[in-house]
Amino acid sequence: MALRLSMRRLALMPFVVKAEGAMSVTCKYTSGKHAQFTDEPAKLGGQDKGPNPLETSLGALCGCLHVLSVGVANEMKMKFDKIDWTAKGELDVKGLKGDPNVQSHFQKVTVEGKIATNESDDRIHELLEKVERRCPLSSLMANVNGMEYVATMTKA
Repeated sequence: MALRLSMRRLALMPFVVKAEGAMSVTCKYTSGKHAQFTDEPAKLGGQDKGPNPLETSLGALCGCLHVLSVGVANEMKMKFDKIDWTAKGELDVKGLKGDPNVQSHFQKVTVEGKIATNESDDRIHELLEKVERRCPLSSLMANVNGMEYVATMTKA
């Protein structure tokens, strides 16, 4: 029996970002009342107004994991003082330079959360497992063909 999804069952929430950039690598993007820049250092033709787009994607991953960690921890009646996140992406620049044999996406992304809590390691693992299942950006990273994605959370 084939699985059929009905559009009526989906609870779609739209997200809109508008971006503008002239003939330089600096790009301003806005979402609602918030504005940010992606850019490159001057040596790469930028004005150094913000992180580059790849760094921004890693920051967005950390932010998404954190928002969901707070929500899921509350659902689990779990307390923590803070979580320090570190995301690292490994990229073969040959793909960016046009090599058709190399994917232009990250080859590997690792994200590590260091959580300040009195909770057990099992509860921390449960938190991460639930967060990973619900995080849209984590899901996106985990499902990129040809990319390794690893997320961990341990006590600080």
